[in-house]
Amino acid sequence: MILKCDKIDIKKHVWSAFNGNQALDLVKERSVDDMFHVIFMDCNMPFKDGCTASAEIRDYINGRRSADPAWKQPLIVAVTGHTEEQYIENTLSCGMNMMIQKPATYKKIKSVLNEARLFFFDPNYDGDMF
Repeated sequence: MILKCDKIDIKKHVWSAFNGNQALDLVKERSVDDMFHVIFMDCNMPFKDGCTASAEIRDYINGRRSADPAWKQPLIVAVTGHTEEQYIENTLSCGMNMMIQKPATYKKIKSVLNEARLFFFDPNYDGDMF
């Protein structure tokens, strides 16, 4: 699930990808004025897993940023049923910022979106998400 933080309207601001390849393609279709702020990435997607897709998204955005510093890295949130410490460390080392455990409840998603909103839109926010 890929979300934009500002004024979320499910029909206008939520995109779904069924695998890591589709998630990467959706990111590549965006412009700097319409980039994604938050990506909820399932860790066990077919064809390309969430860690591989996240690393490729990071590389892609870094490439865009070298030409245009207005590009910002999205907040990538791992969504998984795994809770083992090694699994959590793996999600962070491949480019994801944080993890929420399945089921991804409204409360968990709202908390992530509030943190993302502060990071992207509040100039006084000093949290280090990236």
